[in-house]
Amino acid sequence: MRTVSIAFLTALAACGSAPEPAPAEKAATAAVEAPAEPAVQLPPPPRYVGRWAESADQCTEGWWRFWHDELLTKAGMRCDILPPDVASGDEMRRMVCQSGGKWSREEWTLAYPSANTMTVSRDGGAPTTFGKC
Repeated sequence: MRTVSIAFLTALAACGSAPEPAPAEKAATAAVEAPAEPAVQLPPPPRYVGRWAESADQCTEGWWRFWHDELLTKAGMRCDILPPDVASGDEMRRMVCQSGGKWSREEWTLAYPSANTMTVSRDGGAPTTFGKC
């Protein structure tokens, strides 16, 4: 009788539980149930990012190409744009530049007189005006 009771209870327990899902079903269910991660809002790129030239005809021959952390000119100057600190931002940037095989530390002042115009003053020198290409 004891054997019959154990068999009956085992059968009853098996009827009440759901069958174990296959691994593929588990993955599909987990993917559907997982909450979506919130989108990360990135800050806009600095205003200087892009290709600039002193005149429209220089956009193919005399350009300066600014990335977030680097500057490259058609003439071969290359600068690392250092991360801003308390004393610098989009308007004042510290750079480490290489031109003609020589390295220099520089501080540039950037100004934006209009949406597509930027002036650059290197180490307090006379400003050079660029238009966005």
